[in-house]
Amino acid sequence: MRKRKKSMFHKNKKYGILWMILVTGFFIFGIFSFSFSWRGIFQDFSVAIGKFFTGPTVNLERYDRDLLVSLREENAQLRDLLGYKGSLANYEMIPAMVVYRTSSFEDTLIVDRGKKDGVAVNMAVVTENGLIGKVEEVYSKSSLIHLLTDTMYPMKVSVSIHSSGEEFHGVLDGYDSSSNTFLVTSIENVENLELGSRVITNGLGNVFPSGIEVGTVSEVTTDALGISLVVKVKTNVNFRHLGYLFILGK
Repeated sequence: MRKRKKSMFHKNKKYGILWMILVTGFFIFGIFSFSFSWRGIFQDFSVAIGKFFTGPTVNLERYDRDLLVSLREENAQLRDLLGYKGSLANYEMIPAMVVYRTSSFEDTLIVDRGKKDGVAVNMAVVTENGLIGKVEEVYSKSSLIHLLTDTMYPMKVSVSIHSSGEEFHGVLDGYDSSSNTFLVTSIENVENLELGSRVITNGLGNVFPSGIEVGTVSEVTTDALGISLVVKVKTNVNFRHLGYLFILGK
């Protein structure tokens, strides 16, 4: 009888290993598949598996799961919590959980919200501390988020700097990982620009709504050629510890 139980144990163990190999194979196939529809199916499947085994990619002690669930239905309360008012009043805040990162640590990440939750391509993505990126791809139950920290394919974001009663316009066009700062260019005059000035999106380009917090001015310098002005903007977002985020839906 004991031998039979032992045999059955090894048999089940073999099936378990085989199942894990199949799941891994399907996941790899889905990620590199040229068919977007098939990739979406495998992406949603991998997100479900990831949530079941690992949950978010950061320490969850900072987050209250019950609060997150209740705020899904209380967008007005959520906007007050994050300080997003005014021009963002008509945007729905869609809470999402980070399931895993992809390719590189500062490139993209996958969240557990997709088309069924009202998510669409190019929607802005924020945390309580400011802008972090936009939605790059959307599947049925998951989405791929392109982060502002991507140094290989930086996205351009039109921003405004408010300083000494004046408003300066520029373009967020890069990220310096060593100082955790965004690089803002295309600014013609910075004579009255003060350090610590607030930087927000201005809505130009019709991708990012106006009024989203980006950071504060930490330094004014020039580019590598010493010709064009570059403003470094310190962000309050900790991109190395993203657990929950919010997608701005309409």
